[in-house]
Amino acid sequence: YTEDQHKERVGIPTINAARMAVDEINNAGGVRMKSRLTPIELIVEGVASSPQRAVASMRKLTNRQNVSAIVGLHYSVDAIPAGAFADKAQIPFISPMSTSSYTTQDRNYVFRMSFLDEQQGSVMARFAYHELGSRRAAVLFDRTDPYSSGIAEVFSTTYLDLGGAVVSYQPFVYDTVDYKQTINLIKSASPDVLYLPGFAADVRIQAKIARENGLNVRLLGADGWNANKFSHETEFFDSYMTTHWINSPDFSGAAEFTAKYQRKYNDEPDAVAALTYDAMKFLFKALEHSGRRDGVSLRKAMIAMDPYDGVAGTVDFIENGDPVKGVVVVNLQAEKVSLKKIVQRGEL
Repeated sequence: YTEDQHKERVGIPTINAARMAVDEINNAGGVRMKSRLTPIELIVEGVASSPQRAVASMRKLTNRQNVSAIVGLHYSVDAIPAGAFADKAQIPFISPMSTSSYTTQDRNYVFRMSFLDEQQGSVMARFAYHELGSRRAAVLFDRTDPYSSGIAEVFSTTYLDLGGAVVSYQPFVYDTVDYKQTINLIKSASPDVLYLPGFAADVRIQAKIARENGLNVRLLGADGWNANKFSHETEFFDSYMTTHWINSPDFSGAAEFTAKYQRKYNDEPDAVAALTYDAMKFLFKALEHSGRRDGVSLRKAMIAMDPYDGVAGTVDFIENGDPVKGVVVVNLQAEKVSLKKIVQRGEL
């Protein structure tokens, strides 16, 4: 799991959801592998959002802990090098939320529970152009982060292809940027929307400075935002973001999952928790389907299994580790997160 002071913390919901899934299966006796119930042991390893520590943790888990599979690492900057190691070790690795195409590219043992950056960047560009009537967009992104820069590029390319104008395209480097100066450059370009494809900690600062300096255009974001928290912050009222899950009747099992999570942790689950929970439950199904715990058998089972209906939607791995999955667009209002639409891959 990842804990970091720079990015919005995702470690707590990751651990909570993983432990809840493990507790549920173990309370039922464990995973049924052939005719035998086998309990699940959860080993927790923190990486502090460091590519070097991500690889070191993968080495420790595979060589010393002899794990059957690894679930975790949401940030693409960590998941990409960790996935390379997992692939060489032939240990199935499931990232709940890494959206970069490089995470799974040319890798047989790396899977994700999420859509890709290409999907969410394109969906938001089309949503802004067609449904919000936007024609002049500004983009502010972290050029050192493959997640932020990748989505920014897709959004901008799609928006331009639709006929819109990207009037300000501003890269920054965390801890070195003067946001006030950058925001003023964006303001002078007169956009009608500002796309912020970054992580919540950065975006919160950017939105605050934008509002303080009179840039009051509608904000658009990606899955690095925190919908639950941002819906309580005035800077984000009437903004839109792409995400993977919200507690909505459109997601089968969402209400039950939310109720269980709240009873256990006295907190509201987010998309991180939902996708981690789905990853764990999917892995248990693969163990049952395979009847074996070795990586080669597990990987075959994960591809061959029927679609898995999780709390964050249906997941089906057909040929590789990228699932066939839709992109969720939500609107943030005062203490309310509303589902606007779910865009399937074929509808892009």
